Order: sequence, then structure tokens, then C-alpha cells
Amino acid sequence: MKHLIVFIFVICFSTANAQQIEVIEPSMLEVRYTKRTVTDTLQRQKDYREERDMVLRIGQHVSTFFSYRYQYMDSLCVYAPDLYFQIPAEQRNINASREKEIVFKNWPVNKVTVYNHFGLSHHTYSEDLEKPEWEICDSTEVILGFICQMATAKYRGRKWYAFFTPEIPISDGPWKLCGLPGLILKAFDEKQDYIFAATSMKANTLPDIAMCNYMNHYWEKKTRASYYKAWFKALHEDIGKSFALSGVIQIDDAERAKIVGRPLPHRNYDFEETDYIH
Repeated sequence: MKHLIVFIFVICFSTANAQQIEVIEPSMLEVRYTKRTVTDTLQRQKDYREERDMVLRIGQHVSTFFSYRYQYMDSLCVYAPDLYFQIPAEQRNINASREKEIVFKNWPVNKVTVYNHFGLSHHTYSEDLEKPEWEICDSTEVILGFICQMATAKYRGRKWYAFFTPEIPISDGPWKLCGLPGLILKAFDEKQDYIFAATSMKANTLPDIAMCNYMNHYWEKKTRASYYKAWFKALHEDIGKSFALSGVIQIDDAERAKIVGRPLPHRNYDFEETDYIH
């Protein structure tokens, strides 16, 4: 596995001088969320992961939702590689995010554009901006000091519950969720396989909304359906095993046998959207 890591970083630094940052517009508001994802639907209460720094940046026309940790480690790898490699490998793995998907709403106009990395490839798709059809309910909850009202909607194969605050009349929220008369500060699906919960908010000295392609990746264009099919397939493959069998990395027979013989961690879960065909 050490050889695989080295190989990946060789690729990383071979393109580090060609980074691209496309500034879209200034940010007006930034909200940070914790995202909780159940990773085994047979053991929902104890088998899950949390990403504590999911960022929603909102501009006048466009918003973006992404993992701060993933973007930070990516930028550090390019702009400060010496500092990056001063971080112990174990700590780098801890700080690295599994949440690599980046979602732009209304970019281009009336479109949602998504970028992601999986299967050692880089994928993107664009689709029409489809807002959930919400039904507003009577339930309320106070989040970050704001009075929030509950709404429900069936969206992309799941029933979603959202708490939005009319005190911030911005029709946006985490991931693709939007379309309510106020900012969504909490959202979860019916089985609580996915939970987004706002933890902080900031409105001053914010970075611009931008598409940061630090490694100058080539983005393979897909449809939404083909994107999810490819991601589901990659989720159930062992990349290290593929490399070991390909001969790309030089390892001895004993190490190759160890990699090839290891079991794949369980993947007993699906994505936020389930209305695609596996």
C-alpha cells in the first residue's frame, strides 16, 4: 500500500503547477454543517461516519457545497507540499475527507453542476436545477438561535425533512436541498441515513465562490444516472487490489498476495439519491 500512496502522489505533483481556480462570484454567507452518513443500514445506530466541516457558501446568484477538509488538504498538497509532508501520514489520513463531492447550484444558470473523485478518476455532470416540492408543517425547532419551521418533500428516492428559518430569507441549503422561503439549517431523510446539521454561520471576510481544480484534473462528463452507476461500482471495488494486479506498482509476491487476499470493507448503504438504476 505504501507503493500505491507514492504512485498517487507522483501523479499529484506532476500536475501541481497547472492548478486552475475559476472565481464565480463573491460569497455573502457561509454556513458549516456536520454531515452524518450511515455506512451500514443494518446497523444504523453504530455504523456511521461524520464529516464536521461541510461548507455551504452562498453568493447573490450561485452557491456551492463541499468539504472544507478535502479542499484544504488538496490545496496544501499543491501550494505547500513541504508542509503537507511534514504532517505524519496517519494524521494526513485522519484529516483527509471521504466527502469529495462538490455541488454548485445555479451554475450555469438554472443548472446544478457536480464534481467528484472516485475510482481514481474525476467525474462531473450538469442537470436542470430541480427544487424539491416541499410541504410546510407546524413543527418548529431553534437552531443556532434561529426559529426554524419544518417542511417535508419526496426528492430523488427519499423522503426528506428540513428545518428552515424565515429569519434568513435565502432559499438554499446543504447539498441539493433548496426551494424553501428561508435557509435550511437542518435536514435528514426519513430513515436518517443522511443528516445535515448547521454548526456555525459567518458573513464577513469570506472566500469567493470558486471552482478549485488544484490538480488540473480532466473531468469526465457524465449524465446523473451514469455518474451514480459509476460511483456505485467504484464503491464496491478495491483500488489497491486493481493496482496490485495491474503491475503498475512494483511489489513482491508476498505483498501482492496480501493485498489481493484482503476483504473489501462492507458498503451496505446507498447515496442521497436512490432513484438511479444500479
